[in-house]
Amino acid sequence: FALWKDDSGSFAHLRIFSYYALKGIFKKYGFKIEKQRGIGYYPFPAIISRFLSKIDPWHSVYQTIKVRKLK
Repeated sequence: FALWKDDSGSFAHLRIFSYYALKGIFKKYGFKIEKQRGIGYYPFPAIISRFLSKIDPWHSVYQTIKVRKLK
């Protein structure tokens, strides 16, 4: 994760990770994904966004991933 300052002096994201990229990073460093949830499906309205996030959470705008370090 890296940040950079834009022209206004505000911090902005430099890298965006997909669920599958994060899964690979966690695996490489010895973590196991226990649970994943997604919400938000841009540019759809809320009711459609919630439905799409339930059937395809891996492509949701916001991701929450619970991981545990393997022993």
